[in-house]
Amino acid sequence: MRPGRYKPLQAAAIVAIVVMMMVFVSCGKSKSEDKISQTIGGNSQLVTDANSDANADTGSENIDTDSDANKEADSNADIDIDIDIDLDIDTETDTDIAPDTEANKASDSGSGAEDEAKADVETIADDKTISDDAAPKDDKATADNKAASDDKASADNKAAADDKAATDDKAAADDKTGDSESAEGKENDASETGIKGIVAIDAGHQRKGNYEQEPVGPGAKSTKAKVSSGTQGRFTGVPEYELNLVIAKMVRDKLLDRGYEVVMIRESHDVNLSNKERADIANESGADIFIRIHANGSTNPSVHGSSTIYPSSKNPYVADLSDASYKLSKAIVDSLCKSTGSKNLGAVARDDMSGINWSKIPVTIIEMGYMTNEKEDKLMQTEDYQEKIAEGICKGIDKYFGY
Repeated sequence: MRPGRYKPLQAAAIVAIVVMMMVFVSCGKSKSEDKISQTIGGNSQLVTDANSDANADTGSENIDTDSDANKEADSNADIDIDIDIDLDIDTETDTDIAPDTEANKASDSGSGAEDEAKADVETIADDKTISDDAAPKDDKATADNKAASDDKASADNKAAADDKAATDDKAAADDKTGDSESAEGKENDASETGIKGIVAIDAGHQRKGNYEQEPVGPGAKSTKAKVSSGTQGRFTGVPEYELNLVIAKMVRDKLLDRGYEVVMIRESHDVNLSNKERADIANESGADIFIRIHANGSTNPSVHGSSTIYPSSKNPYVADLSDASYKLSKAIVDSLCKSTGSKNLGAVARDDMSGINWSKIPVTIIEMGYMTNEKEDKLMQTEDYQEKIAEGICKGIDKYFGY
């Protein structure tokens, strides 16, 4: 067969082979790019999570890989179909060798790009794995540091609490020592000043009586006048409230000389203090005892003598004061009568006296004598007899306190 006869067929076969080769290269390029894109896209989160150095390096590698792969593919795609057909070369050899060689080059090029992309992705994954492996260690280190910090804070807090407790204990001990020293100081003061006790003195009655009613005791339904102006000397005309204050002031002065403290309920005639209010003043003063100075009166002018009044053991308001009040009352009446020579009418229990029933400390009412009896009325207005009365009262107080 003549060579010239088959030239058109050979040319057509070669063109067909070249076209098939271009299509194959183009498909290989597209498939490689898609696979690279999918692989890199699927691991985009890994790239994001990697540390900044790995990201920078990997990003550059990805760009280089795409560029090389594209260049290689484009280079293969753009191969000029400039083939000199040698009619003496066997067509099978041309078909089997030349096209396969170009196709393999394109395939190898695409495979190389794919391998590079895969290697890049694996590098990114490895970096992420390293980063993840490092993260727990960092977290553990942070947790350890936090635990150490918490332990230190706890220790510091405990130390601070211990210091505060020690300070509080010391302060409490100092306070206790201070209290002890204060109590001891009070004893020393009492010893140095000679304070024997505190006595509240009420000079009974006032210039103008107040006849409004008040309960005779705490919670009592029965009432009495708040305070009266008292009786009056039948022979001297001296009001009781005046005599009472004179004697009260004399007793005050003597008690002060003896080393007592004294609380005067009144030092003027022009006051308005009910019997309850007088007891309240004595209760709130810190006094140890409450003495109320009075003079007596009777419709029988022959009655005379001195007495004291205290609450009975059956008193509905202050029965608990009965014994101490009796002791006080007995000591005073005995000493008074001994000092003045007056008839001793003794300590008398009565539960109707509001000035006694409102008291919270041992209490007594001193009835110095009868202003309705001529002899005693006149005697009680003399300075000598008044002195004896005051002295007798003070000796009775000394006796009560054990002096």
